Amino acid sequence: MHTFDSISNYSEMKRDHEIVEEMRNYRLCLFIGAGASIDYGMPSWDNFAYKYLEMIVKELEEVKIINFKTKEQIKKMPTIDILSMCEHLVKKHRLTVARNEFLKDTFKTKKKFPFVVPGSEKSYDYINEISAVFITTNYDNILDTYINNPRQTVDDVTDGSTIEEYNRDKRVFSLNDIINDDYFESTLRPGSLVHIHGSIELDDESFSKFVISREDYIERYHDDNDVSSSYRNFLQEIFEKYTVVFVGYGLKEIEILKYMFKASGRGSKKRYLFHGCSGADCDFMNLYEDYLMKQYNIEILPYDLTVSGYQALIPLLEELAGISKEVISEEGNKDLDMILNEDW
Repeated sequence: MHTFDSISNYSEMKRDHEIVEEMRNYRLCLFIGAGASIDYGMPSWDNFAYKYLEMIVKELEEVKIINFKTKEQIKKMPTIDILSMCEHLVKKHRLTVARNEFLKDTFKTKKKFPFVVPGSEKSYDYINEISAVFITTNYDNILDTYINNPRQTVDDVTDGSTIEEYNRDKRVFSLNDIINDDYFESTLRPGSLVHIHGSIELDDESFSKFVISREDYIERYHDDNDVSSSYRNFLQEIFEKYTVVFVGYGLKEIEILKYMFKASGRGSKKRYLFHGCSGADCDFMNLYEDYLMKQYNIEILPYDLTVSGYQALIPLLEELAGISKEVISEEGNKDLDMILNEDW
């Protein structure tokens, strides 16, 4: 645990850091939150709630159910309660079609983001190069476009398979795959991406499996049914066997992650949270990290927002991606299947 006397960037991750060591062992897992997709035009968790509310207000304009004052009162609620209210109003006033169109318009992109202009790199340009299992609570398909980006040359294929074979492998997974024995092992391989709260790309267009409201979280993480039990088993495997790093999560979103922590247990592996802050936050960060460590085994890895704001995360991800390439090159003779099957 740190003493936050000052905030310094992790611009040079130590080669003996646990995160780097877990790369060597193919036991690193990155949890990706909404903050990682903001640069691509996706909303933050707060902004998603506000946009959803605005859509419903517009749909109900003629019946005048929500006036300006009522809308402002709803906006003062915690984010998860705004979203829960929106889901309730959708069901009550039969706005399912409008809801589903709103979700598609908000979270689905057709852009080919992997083809970027040098010098304009964004978060996923580097996240995609880190040797890790990727798990996301995001609904959008932006990281999907990186994971599924066709390899262009034979040199890009490192496992001996042909380009066609490599590109045919399934690497992006949904809830259905987690509970499917045929795919479970594949979801735990480095380079795989698992959408655990719904996928705009993979789910059917009813988006009925999206985890949005408080009731959805309770059902997914605490109900005693086969789907929820299989899902909790998946999380327990991750938190027990992998070192987890949270990227793109703000402090408000830690509240929704608590459902996950309570369902999966504390786990024996330490967890890390990349969090942007400034020198003025030091006293608070000392208190908050002490709480996160005691309750959820989470250590904060701070980066300095003072000069460039949340863009300061990009050089950190770039550094981590560079280390990942070096580590995998050094460890290239290891048998991945053998390592992944250890202790399973």
